Amino acid sequence: MKSRARRTAKGTLGFCGMGKIKAVIFDWSGVLCDDFDAVYAGDMAVFDAFGLPKISTEEYRRTIELPWQDFYKKKGITDVEKISAVFRKAFAERGNVRPLPGALEALRELHGKGLKIAVLSAKSQDFLKQECAEFGFGGFIGTLETHFDKRKGVNGLVEKLGAKKSEVVFVGDMVHDVETARHGGIISVAVLNGHNSRERLLQAKPDYCIESIGELANLVGKINGECNGKKKN
Repeated sequence: MKSRARRTAKGTLGFCGMGKIKAVIFDWSGVLCDDFDAVYAGDMAVFDAFGLPKISTEEYRRTIELPWQDFYKKKGITDVEKISAVFRKAFAERGNVRPLPGALEALRELHGKGLKIAVLSAKSQDFLKQECAEFGFGGFIGTLETHFDKRKGVNGLVEKLGAKKSEVVFVGDMVHDVETARHGGIISVAVLNGHNSRERLLQAKPDYCIESIGELANLVGKINGECNGKKKN
């Protein structure tokens, strides 16, 4: 799918409806990190611990949401400490966590172009830091932040990056990420092969969509090229 231009009440704007992109905020799981199997195993362990019937991966992608506390509250589960303990144990036992194809190359290219890079994730800091180091991402990412509700962290992170809101994109794979970008007044880029189903993501109306993280650098380059008066075909 081609990158989608931002839509407003007046119709579709071209890429120049925003400033030049100077900073990129990434979600982690499903964007840079392929941990779906481990996350799914963790949540199914929680379902089992609280007597809920397990669901298929397809239904999981259609229904999972963040913050995870709200997801479980809707199911009548409010014991946050037990949820966390069961999930973490099952996540660690399942393992098989690895960088997504194209993630390292995207980080390297964006960093090489001088863009500031940060991560805003709901994943616990210990897992986040460990995986970042194992993947060799540390030299490209300036800030790693954890907020279970990312909307509560996005504005402060944008301030740390020192860029205008029109110059920042948030790249995520869940409806919550699109909502977070909208809450922060920044540009949303949805990765359609992540944890939420593509149908749910499209319904959230992100500013741009890409099929995989490998397309991100090209999208940013196209935005910046057009905004500099160098329109690309």
